[in-house]
Amino acid sequence: MGEQLKAALEQAGITRKLERLDYGSLLRKVELGGCQLWFMGFGVSENPNPAVLVATDGEYNLFGYSNSMADLLLTEIESGTAEQRKTVCTRLWQELAENPPFAVLYQGQREIAVNIRGAKLVFSPLRPFTADIYQLT
Repeated sequence: MGEQLKAALEQAGITRKLERLDYGSLLRKVELGGCQLWFMGFGVSENPNPAVLVATDGEYNLFGYSNSMADLLLTEIESGTAEQRKTVCTRLWQELAENPPFAVLYQGQREIAVNIRGAKLVFSPLRPFTADIYQLT
């Protein structure tokens, strides 16, 4: 996606430098104001297995998400043939769609969101709200 955006900007005469970063480095750079535009993909590798994000003990499960059915399906993904894994992945994504690990909130610069679940979030155009999302209950 970044390459497509860069190509479109170049057609308009705007030159941009693309940089791929791991999650921690991206957060540091954004918090320090070291970038003008950033896009974060929800994954840490090309591997379509989302275990690091949604498994109960996932390394990047910052939301405290826990779903025993999803954990079981994530375990099943690691075994079997490619065709069997496709079936398990389909079931996993259906489970995640029915019981989502998080809700994406959109906030325009002039909008205010008030929700008891979102009370701990800091909504500011100067700070990404995702920095505090782990505090939601």
